[in-house]
Amino acid sequence: MLPEPRRVRPPGPSLVAPHWRDMLETAPARPYTEYHLGVAQWHAGDRAQAVRSWERALPLAPAAWPLLRCLAVADREGGHGERAAERYAQAFDDLCRQRRDSDPEWTAATAALGREAVEALLAAGRADDARAVWERLPSATRERGRFRLLQAALLLAEGRRDQARAVFDAGFEVADLREGDEVIGRLWARLFDEPLPDRYDFRMRPAQGSAP
Repeated sequence: MLPEPRRVRPPGPSLVAPHWRDMLETAPARPYTEYHLGVAQWHAGDRAQAVRSWERALPLAPAAWPLLRCLAVADREGGHGERAAERYAQAFDDLCRQRRDSDPEWTAATAALGREAVEALLAAGRADDARAVWERLPSATRERGRFRLLQAALLLAEGRRDQARAVFDAGFEVADLREGDEVIGRLWARLFDEPLPDRYDFRMRPAQGSAP
């Protein structure tokens, strides 16, 4: 049996080894167990069964947002962008009703889910809902480089190109950007016809038009 938490908290990391998954499958089907079982099943490639585990847990779960987030990821991976965006919005609403901003664990969960929710809502063309999520992020989170980049994307979706340009002009550093990730360059190209400034250029290939 996997003990249920005594109070609502972010669920933490999951163990996904096959023998652990086997034990979870025979444990009582309680929400916390079903959440971690679904993660293990997803990791093993059994995505349909993972979705069923998360859906079983929803009606009785004291916190719906971890399950809704998992279901949103499943929708996104399955090509259901609008449904993913809606579930992300619901998940973030539920998290905001329960979060404790003085707790670093909750701050991290809010930032991670908020970022995914804004990205999914923007991809679905729901800029107003993305703005609503953005406004509920802690101010310190919004000042981080990754979220300054997200702010520029949000401003562009709202048609505020000058303000989006101002975000770039002010400068930011995305500390968790993977080497070769071109997300900054793609957004810059949607805003400007100018070459990407060196300080934002993390491409692992020559720029188009450069000499071989």
